[in-house]
Amino acid sequence: MNHAPRKLFALVAAAILVGSCVGTDAPTGVGVEDVQFSIPISPALIPSPADAGARPINRIRARVSRVSDNTQLGEVTVDVSPTDDEWEITVEARVRAGGDTVTVFVYLINAAGAEETVEFSGLVGPLALTPGEIAEAADIPIVRGPIHNFFVTGVSITSAPGTLTEGQTATLEGEATTSGETTPEIFWTVLDSTILSSSEADVTALLPGTGRVVASAGSFADTAAIVVTPAPASVPIDPDTATVIGIGAQATYQAAVVDIRGDTIAGESVVWGTQTPTVITSMGDGLFEAIDVGTGIVTATSASDASVVGTAVMIVASQPADVSVVKSASVGNAQIGDTIDFEVVVTNASQEILVGVAVSDSVPAALTVESTTPTGVFDSGTGTWTWALDTLPPG
Repeated sequence: MNHAPRKLFALVAAAILVGSCVGTDAPTGVGVEDVQFSIPISPALIPSPADAGARPINRIRARVSRVSDNTQLGEVTVDVSPTDDEWEITVEARVRAGGDTVTVFVYLINAAGAEETVEFSGLVGPLALTPGEIAEAADIPIVRGPIHNFFVTGVSITSAPGTLTEGQTATLEGEATTSGETTPEIFWTVLDSTILSSSEADVTALLPGTGRVVASAGSFADTAAIVVTPAPASVPIDPDTATVIGIGAQATYQAAVVDIRGDTIAGESVVWGTQTPTVITSMGDGLFEAIDVGTGIVTATSASDASVVGTAVMIVASQPADVSVVKSASVGNAQIGDTIDFEVVVTNASQEILVGVAVSDSVPAALTVESTTPTGVFDSGTGTWTWALDTLPPG
């Protein structure tokens, strides 16, 4: 929505008669005389907060033109100090003896080497200048930008984001209407420089908060408010390491998304996952279950920025082996020469497959082993037989 016109900056133009030119300084045109008047300007009036992006004024130019035919009657350019309390320039205009009706144009300029930028401009007229008479004092309204901005009839911001994440940049769009023929120039300024910065229409979010951006053209301005939200910086997970015993065991983790200052970002959720799906699986809401022995990696990713990921460790250890060994003989008593069958039963009472299981049995010296099933390895030094079972399933 367009704002009402801003209060115009007033330059008090007090026309002071100096006198007609005579002698060697007389004008060459017949019936033409020079008149002089001064224009005092207060730098304190410039800029307003909406024009804070204006560069320092170090040059002023005033031009006087006849209204009837736009003939330039006089011009003066004065270099000034931006820190002066007041500037005053004297303008000399060559007017006809009977007087002229004129327009006075004023340009407040930032000069950098050979480059000039009109930061503010204004005009007043029609103003009657007559040799020998005091011209009526007039206020010169000043607007931001070049002289054609004086004819702006309204300005509005047509496109601006409602929110930005700190560090993001957005390009705003605006539209200015005019009663003149030249397209107005829109100037962009931020009112909250700790929250937003701007380079022309490009606005960058600096810190969380609400920042205001002003689009100004001529004596009109429009303002947009942009909410800057914290940017996710990291996702700490608690605990950072958990150890569980056995397949099917579970562990619960908690995570929060924090910004670069270490503050938790309210309302920011995480997406749980794992980098080791063969070891652990996510059950949702930070709950993970072991599906194999090993080291699992838990991940928590910022829902709004997939590049911000936190990790934690889930160690899945084997359950302690629960194995029973029962040995039995086919007879209770035997004579020399009798055959005795021995049976060794190994039972896995754990809930997981055991790997690398071996069974050993010592045979008394009075017995001679004829065969074993499966085939074992005999150590004659110790009189011990060993059978490698490789894997032993539960039950």
